[in-house]
Amino acid sequence: MTERLALRPLPSADLRCAYCHGSAADAATCAGCGTWTHPGCLTEAGACPTLGCPEAAPRPPRRVRRRARPVGFVAWWTRNRRLAAAASAIWTVVATAGLFLVRDTMLVVP
Repeated sequence: MTERLALRPLPSADLRCAYCHGSAADAATCAGCGTWTHPGCLTEAGACPTLGCPEAAPRPPRRVRRRARPVGFVAWWTRNRRLAAAASAIWTVVATAGLFLVRDTMLVVP
Protein backbone atom coordinates (compact mmCIF):
# COMPACT_ATOMS: atom_id res chain seq x y z
CA MET A 1 0.00 0.00 0.00
CA THR A 2 1.51 3.29 -1.10
CA GLU A 3 0.34 6.65 0.09
CA ARG A 4 0.58 9.58 -2.23
CA LEU A 5 1.30 13.06 -1.08
CA ALA A 6 -0.65 15.85 -2.62
CA LEU A 7 1.26 19.12 -2.84
CA ARG A 8 -0.84 22.22 -2.73
CA PRO A 9 0.15 25.87 -2.60
CA LEU A 10 -0.34 27.62 0.72
CA PRO A 11 -2.58 30.67 0.89
CA SER A 12 -0.64 33.94 0.84
CA ALA A 13 -1.44 34.59 4.53
CA ASP A 14 0.57 31.51 5.54
CA LEU A 15 3.70 32.42 3.57
CA ARG A 16 6.79 33.21 5.60
CA CYS A 17 10.12 34.86 4.87
CA ALA A 18 12.85 32.27 4.21
CA TYR A 19 15.38 34.25 6.28
CA CYS A 20 13.53 35.57 9.37
CA HIS A 21 10.40 33.35 9.15
CA GLY A 22 8.20 36.39 9.64
CA SER A 23 5.01 37.08 7.70
CA ALA A 24 5.70 37.49 4.00
CA ALA A 25 3.18 40.29 3.52
CA ASP A 26 5.72 42.69 2.02
CA ALA A 27 8.21 40.06 0.80
CA ALA A 28 9.42 39.61 -2.77
CA THR A 29 10.26 36.38 -4.58
CA CYS A 30 13.75 35.33 -5.60
CA ALA A 31 14.32 35.32 -9.36
CA GLY A 32 16.26 32.05 -9.19
CA CYS A 33 14.06 29.81 -7.03
CA GLY A 34 10.90 31.75 -6.14
CA THR A 35 11.56 31.84 -2.38
CA TRP A 36 9.84 34.63 -0.47
CA THR A 37 12.23 36.99 1.33
CA HIS A 38 11.86 40.48 2.82
CA PRO A 39 13.98 43.13 1.07
CA GLY A 40 15.75 43.90 4.39
CA CYS A 41 16.44 40.22 5.01
CA LEU A 42 17.81 39.85 1.50
CA THR A 43 20.14 42.80 2.12
CA GLU A 44 21.25 41.34 5.46
CA ALA A 45 21.85 37.88 4.02
CA GLY A 46 23.60 39.28 0.96
CA ALA A 47 21.88 36.83 -1.39
CA CYS A 48 19.07 34.31 -1.49
CA PRO A 49 19.18 32.20 1.72
CA THR A 50 18.00 29.02 -0.03
CA LEU A 51 20.64 26.32 -0.48
CA GLY A 52 21.10 25.37 -4.10
CA CYS A 53 19.52 28.55 -5.47
CA PRO A 54 21.28 29.79 -8.62
CA GLU A 55 21.00 33.37 -7.30
CA ALA A 56 22.65 32.50 -3.97
CA ALA A 57 26.08 33.91 -3.18
CA PRO A 58 28.93 31.62 -4.19
CA ARG A 59 30.83 30.05 -1.32
CA PRO A 60 34.47 31.03 -0.98
CA PRO A 61 36.89 28.25 -1.91
CA ARG A 62 38.29 26.22 0.95
CA ARG A 63 41.91 26.76 1.82
CA VAL A 64 44.04 23.68 1.69
CA ARG A 65 46.25 23.48 4.74
CA ARG A 66 49.76 22.36 4.03
CA ARG A 67 51.79 20.34 6.45
CA ALA A 68 54.73 22.01 8.10
CA ARG A 69 58.05 20.93 6.64
CA PRO A 70 60.14 18.84 8.98
CA VAL A 71 63.43 20.28 10.25
CA GLY A 72 66.63 18.88 11.71
CA PHE A 73 66.99 15.13 12.10
CA VAL A 74 63.42 14.47 11.01
CA ALA A 75 64.06 16.31 7.73
CA TRP A 76 67.25 14.32 7.14
CA TRP A 77 65.45 11.05 7.96
CA THR A 78 62.59 11.76 5.55
CA ARG A 79 65.02 12.66 2.74
CA ASN A 80 67.29 9.65 3.37
CA ARG A 81 64.94 6.91 4.46
CA ARG A 82 66.74 4.09 2.67
CA LEU A 83 70.15 5.17 3.89
CA ALA A 84 68.86 5.62 7.43
CA ALA A 85 67.13 2.22 7.34
CA ALA A 86 70.32 0.55 6.10
CA ALA A 87 72.41 2.28 8.78
CA SER A 88 69.91 1.22 11.43
CA ALA A 89 70.03 -2.40 10.20
CA ILE A 90 73.84 -2.42 10.17
CA TRP A 91 73.97 -0.91 13.66
CA THR A 92 71.57 -3.57 14.92
CA VAL A 93 73.75 -6.37 13.52
CA VAL A 94 76.92 -4.81 14.91
CA ALA A 95 75.39 -4.20 18.33
CA THR A 96 73.90 -7.70 18.49
CA ALA A 97 77.17 -9.38 17.55
CA GLY A 98 79.16 -7.18 19.90
CA LEU A 99 81.45 -6.05 17.11
CA PHE A 100 82.29 -2.57 18.20
CA LEU A 101 85.23 -1.00 16.44
CA VAL A 102 86.33 1.00 19.45
CA ARG A 103 85.82 -0.87 22.65
CA ASP A 104 87.49 -0.47 25.98
CA THR A 105 90.42 1.41 24.56
CA MET A 106 92.17 4.41 25.98
CA LEU A 107 94.19 6.93 24.13
CA VAL A 108 97.39 7.66 26.01
CA VAL A 109 99.19 10.81 25.04
CA PRO A 110 102.85 10.95 26.23
